[in-house]
Amino acid sequence: MQNIASDAFVQTVMESDDNYLILFYADWSEFCAKFRPIFEAYQGRLKYKLAGAKVNEDDNPLWDMFKLETIPTMIAFSNGEIVNRRDAKEGVGLTKEDMESIVKELLA
Repeated sequence: MQNIASDAFVQTVMESDDNYLILFYADWSEFCAKFRPIFEAYQGRLKYKLAGAKVNEDDNPLWDMFKLETIPTMIAFSNGEIVNRRDAKEGVGLTKEDMESIVKELLA
């Protein structure tokens, strides 16, 4: 999975004509560790580029830019615009069902 640094996020994703499905995650999160292999299994199966954005620190500018309250969070971008989003559920994180539902919506 490609990782996009915070300082390169706007140029790489927001100013791009490409479609991205971004997983916002932190290394210290058990929910992120459980979900990441599910996310990565879809690499190459969508018209969206899958990438990660590590947000390990509370002062990471991406927290505020996308109003992240929980991790993992998936946000889909098309031509720099947010087109879909899944936020972790409290005590659960994101699941395979969350991945399947966002993929279904993105393919519709």
